[in-house]
Amino acid sequence: MPLALHFKFASTKALAVGTAAFALVFFGSLLYWISLFGKPAFIGLVVVQTLWVVTALQLGRMLRDRAGGSWKILAFAPAFLLGEYARSYLPWGGFAWGGLGYTLHDYLPALRLAPYTGVWGLSLILLLVNCILAEALLRARSKPRFAAALIAAVAVIGALPVLLPAGSAEGTEARLALVQGNVPEANTDPLADDDEVVANHVSLTGEIRGDPSLVIWPEGSFDRDPRAYEPYASVLQQTVRETAAPFAVGATTRGGEAGPHNSTLFLESHGEVAGQYDKQRLVPFGEFVPLRSALQPIFSELDRVPIDLMAGDTPTVFSIDEGTFASIICYESTYPDLVRGFVNNGARLLVVSANFSSYERTAAAEQHLAFSQMRAAEHRMWLAHAAVSGRSAVIDPTGDVLTKTRLFEPALLEPEVRFADGVTPYARFGDWVVVLAGVGVVLAIGVSLTRKRSEPEDAPAPEASLQES
Repeated sequence: MPLALHFKFASTKALAVGTAAFALVFFGSLLYWISLFGKPAFIGLVVVQTLWVVTALQLGRMLRDRAGGSWKILAFAPAFLLGEYARSYLPWGGFAWGGLGYTLHDYLPALRLAPYTGVWGLSLILLLVNCILAEALLRARSKPRFAAALIAAVAVIGALPVLLPAGSAEGTEARLALVQGNVPEANTDPLADDDEVVANHVSLTGEIRGDPSLVIWPEGSFDRDPRAYEPYASVLQQTVRETAAPFAVGATTRGGEAGPHNSTLFLESHGEVAGQYDKQRLVPFGEFVPLRSALQPIFSELDRVPIDLMAGDTPTVFSIDEGTFASIICYESTYPDLVRGFVNNGARLLVVSANFSSYERTAAAEQHLAFSQMRAAEHRMWLAHAAVSGRSAVIDPTGDVLTKTRLFEPALLEPEVRFADGVTPYARFGDWVVVLAGVGVVLAIGVSLTRKRSEPEDAPAPEASLQES
């Protein structure tokens, strides 16, 4: 609300300064764990995110200056939303952390809206509510009835999602096994303890009870390609055969001359690899280095990323007897459009495979879990969030986390889930909220410019009242 109030009254310069101060504090506090990879990485990311917010609200200022009275403050909402969307994809894939809609990840009544609007609808509602409350505060003394009406409107907006049906999945039942084998803390060389990590997963898999429909070994289970490295090939095939169930296994795989991939290998119950998904959205400066030739001589921290992984280009979906599932790899779960691609390609159960061991005991893993909650709610699907060092979790179709593990502890989750039997409106229609906001901003600015040109040059300026200032 304070930022919305500042937006309504501030000059161009004051708005830029105030927005920058807000964003630097917000992103600096939220993304502190990036500093584990060096101060340049942390400072650079925070500055880029801040610039997006400043730019978005300067766009909103253009709309504000062409609006009148109480409408001025409403320009804040679509402008902020468009900035949030842009920084989630740009540059080099963007960074979605800090999206307003994700703050509602544990408020299940609000998540009922997600299957219709996606996370962007939740962001827009939060923005509009803050705008309306800010205007009510401004009008509380001069127009108390109007202020009361605005507060009542906020109550109605907040209650509307409760009227929508809760998420559910009515397809075939399945039993999963999420194996959190764990990675030694302060791990700086993945290959140095790869044997230990593999052994941990094998040992925990031996504790699975009954006959699972699918066993999940998360991202980071193999830092060598288990098909090319014979000791791991033998261990993996033997484990799969003894378990007598399909496996989805996270591994770094060879990509030939093009380079390696971050992949999920799908093995059928007889132990043979039957499919492979290659991660499509890679982490900038984590899995590949943009502008490497220019930046690496300046920043020694980039030596920690000696080679660039190659991105896949297909939303591969895997099938087991009970249904079809997608294996989304870590950072990819922050992209609503990518997950929609899997769903529209036939996935009816979501698996997120993650490795946050490099971020130690910070809030990074817990923050990442919020993205998975939103993706589950958007598609009304069960979601298995499997992380090699935690937090692993089971999320139901409402977005509720039913159970989750601790960090850096071996753990085994064996949930009963159901496959979805259809897709949501959001899966069909996509980011229509953002499109509508963008079209609205462009049309509003265009109309105002057209009117300004058509006004007589000697027309007197309208009087400004205190109520509209």
